[in-house]
Amino acid sequence: MTSSLLITGASQLLTLRGRVPRRGNTFSNLGIIRDGALLVRDGVIAAVGPRAEVEALPESRSVEQIEFGGRVVLPGFVDSHTHLIHAASRAEEYELKIAGASYEEIARKGGGILNSVKKLRAATSEALKKRALGALREFAAHGTTTLEAKSGYGLDAASELKILALQLPGSARRSSGVPRHGWRCELLCAPPYGNAHSRGESPAIG
Repeated sequence: MTSSLLITGASQLLTLRGRVPRRGNTFSNLGIIRDGALLVRDGVIAAVGPRAEVEALPESRSVEQIEFGGRVVLPGFVDSHTHLIHAASRAEEYELKIAGASYEEIARKGGGILNSVKKLRAATSEALKKRALGALREFAAHGTTTLEAKSGYGLDAASELKILALQLPGSARRSSGVPRHGWRCELLCAPPYGNAHSRGESPAIG
């Protein structure tokens, strides 16, 4: 049994239609349909176009309908670079950057990536999970429907594995509604504790 939904009343419906990624001047072409409508069948877009055309389709006559009352309808945002599992914000560093401080100056004052590493290593898995779930819910509330989550704030095998273990369970997706893709680790900066290769360790998990 199929399940269909008709979405109408969009003052602007952004289709972003096109066969290739947008570049240059094409970024301004959003494929806007004014007074648009959308027919969804089993979770897949079946028809999109001006309201009168979509409503005239035979399937549209007997389906559940949602009226958007002049709102804008657009695809969800995709965030392709996040460190979902982290222990604390570094927002205060933006003020230093705006004031002209270099990354090296911020690091010398105790900020930067190594500060994130220190706090992540000290944090419990439960605290990291709670923070990540809160972030996922905020992503969803602001329109992000898919994100990539990487590790990289551990800089040793145990800490990187702690991050990955928290990212892999499906419970986070069920709790937030935001799917995550592309888990990976990166070595973001040289650790302050010597050369990992000299001890036979791998500084990154690929």
